[in-house]
Amino acid sequence: MAVVALTQQKVAGLSVVVSRYSATALAAFVAVAASGAASAAVRISAIGDLWTTDYGRLVVGKSALLLALGVAGWWQRRWALAQLRQGRTRPLLAVAGAELVLMAATVAVAATLARTASPAIDDQSIGTVRAALGFDLPGPPTVWRLVTAWRPDLLLGVAAIAAALLYLRAADRLRRRGVRWPVKRTVAWALGCVMVLIATSSGLDRYAQTQFSLHMIVHMTLGMLAPILLVLGGPVTLALRSLPPAGRGQPPRMRELIVAVTHSRALRFVSHPLVAVMLFVGSFYAIYFTGLFGLLISSHLGHLVMNLHLLTVGYLYYWLIIGMDPAARRFPPVVKLGLLMVTLPFHAVFGLSLMNSHAVIASDYYRQFSLPWVPDLLADQRLGGAIAWALADIPTAIVIIALVSQWFRADERDARRADRRADRDGDDELTAYNAMLTRLHDRHVRETGQAGAAIPDRSTTEVSNAALIRPAAPNPADAGHSSTI
Repeated sequence: MAVVALTQQKVAGLSVVVSRYSATALAAFVAVAASGAASAAVRISAIGDLWTTDYGRLVVGKSALLLALGVAGWWQRRWALAQLRQGRTRPLLAVAGAELVLMAATVAVAATLARTASPAIDDQSIGTVRAALGFDLPGPPTVWRLVTAWRPDLLLGVAAIAAALLYLRAADRLRRRGVRWPVKRTVAWALGCVMVLIATSSGLDRYAQTQFSLHMIVHMTLGMLAPILLVLGGPVTLALRSLPPAGRGQPPRMRELIVAVTHSRALRFVSHPLVAVMLFVGSFYAIYFTGLFGLLISSHLGHLVMNLHLLTVGYLYYWLIIGMDPAARRFPPVVKLGLLMVTLPFHAVFGLSLMNSHAVIASDYYRQFSLPWVPDLLADQRLGGAIAWALADIPTAIVIIALVSQWFRADERDARRADRRADRDGDDELTAYNAMLTRLHDRHVRETGQAGAAIPDRSTTEVSNAALIRPAAPNPADAGHSSTI
């Protein structure tokens, strides 16, 4: 309806708006179709239920309408958009009108489907874990099961794969232009995406929803380890270099949107050191020591929200600390190192508090599973505290190495900049310094009537300072050796 209204208003750049809307609609169409198919597969146990039950017939009708919407969208992209670029709006209005009718019918069927009971499922054989979480556990957690018992996360898991592919595509675009993108950044981003995928879609996440100790491994991976690797990848810098800018007088594109977000007031506020540290450290205490953890872990939506929050807050904090990408606030390495050290005691206290706890967090949730390999929930919780306390050192070491590396590179850049400035202006700084010494020497002579030892001889000063600041000319006899100032 918004596109139709813009068509009637004859706004500038309408073809760009419709093209972007069409791309967004395609992504939404795929997401709705995939989620709808997954929902129907869970609720319908037999193919025959599609034709013999009201719920099944509504699913078939909704699927037909969704398919018709897809065809209309394809026709709009293929025909109506091409006509719009030539200045003709009637084809777009015709296709949009048909889409609105189909969409209204689809919404009506979906609303009816939501109020229709699904076919009865025999739940006699459903265990406690499957009844609570929607999946079974194949047995006690082993390394093999943690690695192979995958259950894809359709939100963060798919997002991790898409992020890795988009990053590789952007890096390849730079390579085709002849611009070199550091391989180590690509490796860091890929490893970060793999960490997110493992933490949300592997057997580790499946067992982590029933054991606190394994959940803490997922927490530390999403909240600390994966964000560091993602930040080291420098995705914002890569996007700004690879995305084409909008032309003069043209509607802004994705590159302009990224620039606007990185300079926005909201991002400047949350990237304030005090706010970022409070969000990062406070999340540990707010989630586990306020009863919020039991509310989040007991529902699928809460589980997703918690994982997304940990990943976002961790990325924001390490984006501020490591600073690979453009940011609203920039800090010298010393300040970054100080912000890193501030959080270390809080992590230690958090882990030690769990290790010495006497009450089980989210006890009702964990007790419902009655897992034979977790006979003592409090002992498992204390193990989770030990894991949190121990694993915090690994991300800290990675960040310290990154900061020290940045520090050395900054010193090298300053030295090269000083050398270029000296070569460009003929070393005016040294000339001015020698002139100052000359004036001091002449004034001393005028005041005392003789040259004193307090001020060095002018020629000696010039030679000594030149020797100190300028490297000596190379000696052929010293071939193979170099001197660095």
